[in-house]
Amino acid sequence: MPEPCMASTKEMIFNTDAATPDVDILKGGRTVVVTVEKLSLLQQVGLSSTYIKLDSNALHSPGYSSDSAFEVIYIVKGGGHVQIVGINGQCVLDTHVSTGQLFVVPKFFAVSKIAGSEGMEWLSMITTTRPSFSYLTGKRSVWMALSPEVKQASLNVSPELEKVITSNMSKIAIFVPPPN
Repeated sequence: MPEPCMASTKEMIFNTDAATPDVDILKGGRTVVVTVEKLSLLQQVGLSSTYIKLDSNALHSPGYSSDSAFEVIYIVKGGGHVQIVGINGQCVLDTHVSTGQLFVVPKFFAVSKIAGSEGMEWLSMITTTRPSFSYLTGKRSVWMALSPEVKQASLNVSPELEKVITSNMSKIAIFVPPPN
């Protein structure tokens, strides 16, 4: 059997487990974004990727691709709840997902994920080489301008959980650890 060409192997393989996370939130989760800078082959195929590990019962904030890309998500390990909302605010997917399942997030649709008790890991393939995501949380989020009552009704949560969510929204843009 011929010996592999190590030069081309480095251009075709990227180890997400060995990579330093781009985002790492204690008890929340971590993200490794793989773009052409880390894996040059992605330029030729017009894709990028993210590998996300969401800790037990943590929330991956609602977000959407702001550059008109589709996102194909494969659940690698664990499971949790996924909700996808369309441009007009209509819920198009509201379900539990688990290891081995795959789903597609259409361009400009918002998606939110909550890990189950064992956490959830997924690999996303994104149909652009330079992904750009916007989130509905953070200090500059529209949610921060809404009254607590509107947030409670919108999220269908108790006043106590609304306070935890609002507090965490102002601190964390992508991952929200579970309340404890």
